[in-house]
Amino acid sequence: MTEEAVAKIENSFLEYRAVFRNPIFGGWDPHGALGPSLFAAFRPWNIGLENVSWKTLPSKANEIEMQFSLFNFRAVFSVGLGSASLAVTDPKWSERDLIVQIASAGLGAVQSAAKPEIDRHVVALSLHARLLNKTLREVTEPFVNVRPAGSPTSPVRACGFSAYREDGFWVVDLSAVVPDGLFAKVVRFFPPEVPLSAMPPALDADETALWETLKLRFE
Repeated sequence: MTEEAVAKIENSFLEYRAVFRNPIFGGWDPHGALGPSLFAAFRPWNIGLENVSWKTLPSKANEIEMQFSLFNFRAVFSVGLGSASLAVTDPKWSERDLIVQIASAGLGAVQSAAKPEIDRHVVALSLHARLLNKTLREVTEPFVNVRPAGSPTSPVRACGFSAYREDGFWVVDLSAVVPDGLFAKVVRFFPPEVPLSAMPPALDADETALWETLKLRFE
């Protein structure tokens, strides 16, 4: 029986994004309805004016963005012309309901003020982990043909792979943050009618499937 790989998560990042079908050129105005609507939505989490920011002179449409930071910048809700998103650093599954509440409050405020049509939802979890009992090559070798890449003078020390579905994808690679560590990213797409509360269980199932495929567990 193959020995299970064990890893310790060093840092992780969760992002929820609502992608708009069309840019909200007419609805994006921090001094109009959008700014006050979002500020009111986040008042239950003690947001203040110091937690709100935007570029005063953006030179490109994709640089137009307003940000609302919560919990000492560990969670940031952003809204631009083409999407609204919530990014959370080092999320915990015990915070799942809270994250859904914040995302729902922010998206609800955007929908009320700017009336965007949602094209799709995207949820992504990325993590960097330290492998404790195996190398990354040992973990990924069953999924990658490394023989052509190796040589007597320069053996392969790490491998990576990606797998894509219609509703999401996995990426497994060498970490750029943890020396010889594991980087993994799980992304899931949802149609516009799916409620935010249904997304964490689906992402959790995708995560579990990836860890089982890699024969990996976290301590």
